[in-house]
Amino acid sequence: MHLVGEVALRPQAELRDLLSRQSAIYEDMLAPKTPWTTAKIMPDVLDQMMRQIVPWRMDITEVRGTWKLNQKKPGSGAPIGGNPCRYLRYGAGEPVVGHAYARRLSAGQVAACLLRCTACRQKKERPEMKLLMGPTSPFARKVAAVLHELDMTDAVEQENVTTTPINSDPAVVAANPLGKVPVLIRPDGPALYDSRVICRYLDSQAGGALYPQIRVWETLTLEAMGDAIMDAGVSMIYEIRMRPEDKQWDGWLDAQWAKITSAMDALEARWMSHLAGPLDMGQISVACALSYIDFRQGHRGWRAARPQLAAWLDVFSQRASMQKTRPE
Repeated sequence: MHLVGEVALRPQAELRDLLSRQSAIYEDMLAPKTPWTTAKIMPDVLDQMMRQIVPWRMDITEVRGTWKLNQKKPGSGAPIGGNPCRYLRYGAGEPVVGHAYARRLSAGQVAACLLRCTACRQKKERPEMKLLMGPTSPFARKVAAVLHELDMTDAVEQENVTTTPINSDPAVVAANPLGKVPVLIRPDGPALYDSRVICRYLDSQAGGALYPQIRVWETLTLEAMGDAIMDAGVSMIYEIRMRPEDKQWDGWLDAQWAKITSAMDALEARWMSHLAGPLDMGQISVACALSYIDFRQGHRGWRAARPQLAAWLDVFSQRASMQKTRPE
């Protein structure tokens, strides 16, 4: 098959992260073997090799190829009649970023999808799924950031709703009896909640890159720590905004802040090497949590005592997924 379109170079700064993520994906397939990482290459040698790789992006305008009636071998993925389109979000007029799609589908599945399915050659009129979210919810932002990281924003409609613990939006309650956001409404199954379930589901649809098997327990623990920081931070805001002033409890606020600072101290002391590694769900969760603390509790000055963590957040926050999901 041949893909016709316009090729544009991408910034060299994007290459290191892409290579690290792809290496992690393929190394996971060799578990329990100790994974290879670029850290095993001498820095000067790695820099020399990186200069020989050119990152690029192609906007496909035409697909040329021949459909083979059957080339399926036993045990080789989806049946020949299957439609992998829900895993593939690239068609005519949509971008392919160099090698990136290979982590989701085999070359045969890509060809089958592009050549057989008209849905892959034109943008769908409406997304398949809907995400109910709050405009300042850190949990909703975490899911939105995942959508950007997985290139799934065109597959999920994002709808902001206003809901509180004492006044839940009816649309949210209809999808989630707890009345909480985020909620992912799917066309082929029950709605999903909470954010950890939604993120794991979305990642499974895109090939499983954000929960690498080789370090899945560490990733899940880091995600849980980020979620706990969010939970304590949201509890502080509810205490101030939902309760009458004469019923607010300073002891509760102090206890929630103690949880947050304890988690930050652990991140600074024990988790910086993981945070600096290939992208995974734990990093996204922690980044959204710390950004929420900056957003709501920035006056408390957590950064000075944790310079490594603060510096990491500043760098991570430059990712497109974080820039495009910043709360107003």
